[in-house]
Amino acid sequence: MEFYLVRHGKTDANSIGVKMCGSTQAHLTNEGMLMCINARKDSPFDFGNVSTVICSELERTEETALTMFGDIINRKNLPVLYDKDFNEINFGNYEMVEKSTLPSEILSAWEKSPETLTFPGGDNLKQRADGVYEKLLHICRTAKKPFIIVSSCTLLRLLITKMKNIPLADFHQIKMRNCEIVRVTFDRENETFSFG
Repeated sequence: MEFYLVRHGKTDANSIGVKMCGSTQAHLTNEGMLMCINARKDSPFDFGNVSTVICSELERTEETALTMFGDIINRKNLPVLYDKDFNEINFGNYEMVEKSTLPSEILSAWEKSPETLTFPGGDNLKQRADGVYEKLLHICRTAKKPFIIVSSCTLLRLLITKMKNIPLADFHQIKMRNCEIVRVTFDRENETFSFG
């Protein structure tokens, strides 16, 4: 079973230098829209067998999905499902602040031991990683055709870390650019994931 993970395009929050946008709503910029169009045009994948597009509930992922895959959604009358489990991490008290301004104990945990980090007023990274991974496994076990998931950077990096069986402490190794499209194959028998 194949599916695709997609990070949203550049947002107005990215444009003003905010690094911890998290669960705050942010819209794609004109540049972000163009990134979506170009990412689709330049993609080696044809998405012809895709049956569903799944987005977080955040506007930037919906805008990305509709800009990047609107032709397929309209032509094939594909359902677009909005799922809060794919929402970006809630950074709590640190939503919409520069990462460099985080208190030293939060910044240290973010950089060195993210598996221990709970953002005050927000999410625990390990719980979110475990939860979204279980959600993805359920989708993969039941899906009959390929699907697309459009989400945000930190959540996708945590998810890919789990899929690759990398310790959560090393999730910063995973990089995902705006509008990057990652093809994944799920082996149902062994419940493993391969990339590419």
